[in-house]
Amino acid sequence: MNQLHSLLHELRLSGLRETLSVRLQEAAANRLAPEEFLTLVLQDEVNVRQQRQIQRRVKVADFRTLKPLDEFDWRFNPSISKKQIYELAACHFIRAKTDALFIGPPGGTPGRGRRRSRSGRSLPVWHGRFHSRPRAGSPRRPAHGLSGKDAWNHPRRL
Repeated sequence: MNQLHSLLHELRLSGLRETLSVRLQEAAANRLAPEEFLTLVLQDEVNVRQQRQIQRRVKVADFRTLKPLDEFDWRFNPSISKKQIYELAACHFIRAKTDALFIGPPGGTPGRGRRRSRSGRSLPVWHGRFHSRPRAGSPRRPAHGLSGKDAWNHPRRL
């Protein structure tokens, strides 16, 4: 068993290494076929890798706080459709390759977007999960005097 754990470590299969003893007991108790057992342990590894990927992305995003929708105070604004918000959170629009458009005040300072665009500053645009930059030749340029890639990496950008 020790040699198996070292091989799993060398192959970087830590998710499989963590669940192997439980899966071996389960395979013996349920008399699983080798193919079923292999499917289960590999699925464990895939699950662990997906969870780690999510954790890395959340860390890189550097959110101030993480708050699930379950903790949202729906009484705050009764006009918000709980069903629509959960539907958007499922991100079906991304898989369907369609856009999601939010219309109305963002809740920040009213008119901030208009003031920024009049002054020549740009706002990042949200398309699914990527920020996009204005197209080349766009009349709007950042007001801080930088150009090219530096203009979009400037700390004054929203």
